[in-house]
Amino acid sequence: MISAASAWEIAIKTRLGRLDGEPLLSAWSDIVAALTATDIPIDAHDAIFASRLTWDHRDPFDRILVAQPPDETSP
Repeated sequence: MISAASAWEIAIKTRLGRLDGEPLLSAWSDIVAALTATDIPIDAHDAIFASRLTWDHRDPFDRILVAQPPDETSP
């Protein structure tokens, strides 16, 4: 499973000129399929949990990745 936050972070860094991520973004769906992975969407539960982490790390993408359950069956 690959978090939508990963694609979002790559897209933002590409737009800001910090990363040449356009080839990766253009092929995102194919890459995910080739890995036999699925995208994990970001939902309100993830966002709320991420905001409540007692972790002194400010990167919102890292916080979302930590907040997301490892699989869809996790609470």
